[in-house]
Amino acid sequence: MFWIFLSCSGDIPSEARLQRLSAEQYRNTVAVLFPDAELDYIHIPALERGRNFDNSAEMAGVSELQVELYHDISIDIVRQLQDQFLLPDCLPNCNNALIRFAERAWRRDLRDAEKEEIRDLFSSWYNEFGDDALPLGYQYILLAPDFLYLLQEASSENRQALGAWELASRLSYFLWNSAPDPELLDVARTGALLEEGTYTQQVSRMLDDPRAKKGIRSFHAQWLRLDGVGTKALDLKQYFSESDDEYLADVFHYIHLPQLSYEHLLLIDHTVYEEGGTLSDLLQTKNAYVTPYLAAVYGVEIPSDAFSQTVNMRYEVEGEWYTEGLLYSEITLPASQRSGILTRLAPMMLTSHGAYPSPVLRGLLVQEQLLCMEPTPPPTDVPPIEDADNLEGLSNRARFAAHTENPSCASCHKAIDGIGFTFEHYDSMGRYRAFDAGEPVDSTGELLGTDVDGSVLHAIELSEQLAKSQMVHDCFSRQLFRYAMGYHEGDAEEPVIESMSSLFWTEGGDIQELMRQLALSYTFRHRRGGE
Repeated sequence: MFWIFLSCSGDIPSEARLQRLSAEQYRNTVAVLFPDAELDYIHIPALERGRNFDNSAEMAGVSELQVELYHDISIDIVRQLQDQFLLPDCLPNCNNALIRFAERAWRRDLRDAEKEEIRDLFSSWYNEFGDDALPLGYQYILLAPDFLYLLQEASSENRQALGAWELASRLSYFLWNSAPDPELLDVARTGALLEEGTYTQQVSRMLDDPRAKKGIRSFHAQWLRLDGVGTKALDLKQYFSESDDEYLADVFHYIHLPQLSYEHLLLIDHTVYEEGGTLSDLLQTKNAYVTPYLAAVYGVEIPSDAFSQTVNMRYEVEGEWYTEGLLYSEITLPASQRSGILTRLAPMMLTSHGAYPSPVLRGLLVQEQLLCMEPTPPPTDVPPIEDADNLEGLSNRARFAAHTENPSCASCHKAIDGIGFTFEHYDSMGRYRAFDAGEPVDSTGELLGTDVDGSVLHAIELSEQLAKSQMVHDCFSRQLFRYAMGYHEGDAEEPVIESMSSLFWTEGGDIQELMRQLALSYTFRHRRGGE
């Protein structure tokens, strides 16, 4: 069956703006197609992403290995459907069943020629393979570019409005990170989605729907790079006794690390979706959602009357995927130690090396993701901090200050480390510390090249300053545009980004309203020439 998809392998020109479903979008879409099925977790290995987001057109091409992966996944999905008796009982004439499934999977009505092609294929498969023809039909549909990509009609015009089917998919995968629901497909089928009033109503309906949590979560997780949790190898000997090393390493990597991401996602749900919060709220909230393990790492107790909810967490152990229900409780973190999303465990751990926190990585996270500042590439002759000599016994700040004394590093590191050093109160596990190497922690730093420049005492004050920054709000708008559109902006997109950013700032940083304005924009509803 490889021939079905090989035509889409190789590099896709960036101007094509062709988007392939991300791993999460693929899983969400399969769940929509087969709501009654109990399917195994669909594991699609993490791919290198296009600059920021996993739906980027830069990553639309596929290798032969990825073709085989999608092929194997389609076989496994169909096998499970057979085992659960969820394929239609339609033999020997399954043409209508396959056409209906293709229309749901491809998120549009089929053209007459496509219907005829499915009829011809099924007939030939049934003559050759008998009862296996229907599973082959389902695999064919799941492997088609129409399923795996957000396809658009070719256009040579400079700007052309998206068709109703195209717009329905772009809107749904932006707001819900999943396929359009029956109502959205119905208004696309009639063409009513292209009417201003109907489209505006659909945007509001979808933002008000609980499924909007998936879109909000996906953007924020990728914006803050939370999907990297578990990819950093920490030196556990820094934190645990050697006698329990092997056991603790397994528990830490397979059980505890995934809890960090869920904590952040629950915080996003609560602040953005349930509270209708602002970017400033995200940067300064003291709320947290923790398991007993996470509470211990934060050094707090869970009150007996705390609101709690069970979250089904998936984790992998030696290639096998498991689901476990974990109780997350809502607490308030100490105001003197935590403020907002940047001071939580996940980003602090992600911006650490094996043994030490990294002020450089922490400064770069803020510069790149919150300020949209592109740093100068570092020189190639600077070894990792772990390889540096004569730094043993120094505080983390002293180690990195000595490490970056190279004159070729100083110009960039003054701004990067000025941000990164404000996080010195958090070790590489994200735990709060008052002392490092026997000395009181020095977390002073400064902001340079921003609209809120000045000295900063610590990460809490840094978060407060960033929350006041129009530059941060503008960057957030730009990042959301890149996520929604699946490509980095060009000169043609600057006016809409500037308009959105201005409104986002003057309206107080309302994130859901920013999503609404982006979905309603001319650019979102049109394709660029060459798409």
